[in-house]
Amino acid sequence: MSKLIECDHYLSYTKNPVAQGGAYQKYKDDLLEIIVYKTFPGITKHLIEPKSKNCVKTFTIIKGTIQSLDTQKVLGVGNIVVLKYGSEPFPFKVLEETEILEHNYGENSLESVTKLNQNVQMALATLQEKDQYTYEHSMVITLYVEAIAVRLGYKGIKLRNLIWATTYHDLGKAFIDDEILNKKAPLTEEEYEIIKTHVVKGKDLIVNAFNEDVFNIVLQHHERLDGSGYPHGVKEDEICEEAKIIAICDSYHAMVEDRVYKKGKSRLDAINELKDMAGIKYDKRIVDIAIEVFRDLDVF
Repeated sequence: MSKLIECDHYLSYTKNPVAQGGAYQKYKDDLLEIIVYKTFPGITKHLIEPKSKNCVKTFTIIKGTIQSLDTQKVLGVGNIVVLKYGSEPFPFKVLEETEILEHNYGENSLESVTKLNQNVQMALATLQEKDQYTYEHSMVITLYVEAIAVRLGYKGIKLRNLIWATTYHDLGKAFIDDEILNKKAPLTEEEYEIIKTHVVKGKDLIVNAFNEDVFNIVLQHHERLDGSGYPHGVKEDEICEEAKIIAICDSYHAMVEDRVYKKGKSRLDAINELKDMAGIKYDKRIVDIAIEVFRDLDVF
């Protein structure tokens, strides 16, 4: 017999509300899955397309409002999004506390996604415990990256992969020794070489939970146009655009934030440094857009 299952926050081990999936209720039988998701203002999420040709998903807003990141259209109570096999994901931002009713025909959506992401979410929670700065840093630059990507015309799968890659770009630091990760002094050359391995340490988790494209973005986010980056020292067009976006946001936020071993730079000084390195280490076109975004999102 089918029954209603009530659960608390299914990612409740994360402390930052931006990373929480929200509460949900679920009804399931052999053919039909019905889920009610509750999510919160400021969060960016994706409605994900079905993975089976015989499956159709419908998403009905039963409370609150969201805004499509593709069209900028605001959707409210009664609006329905239908996704079939082969559809692009539907990215949106939550404008106010929202509940979405998902009807899922022929696919066990929630359990498969939850199981797929369980290990990577546990690693992210481990990273949060080991290094709160790195965890919060990832959340902040995801906001920057998303804003830049939308201005560059990213949408659908391309935008989703970039947001995933940004959120988990430092996941490999969960596997770095605590003494090095939280050292209250500049790193030695040997310690820095160990830190640099974080771009590859989360590979299996990221590929299994997401896909190879997401990992390739993560892998390149410390590469630079002039070949001075790591892990492979690739240059110019050998670096994917998504990694170039993360690199600029990552560097900017690292410059302005205080750490135990250094005082952060002013926003203006950080922007000037990006300008100086535009066309040398960072893509100039993206730097110009990023500076507009930083000025819009930060208080100077």
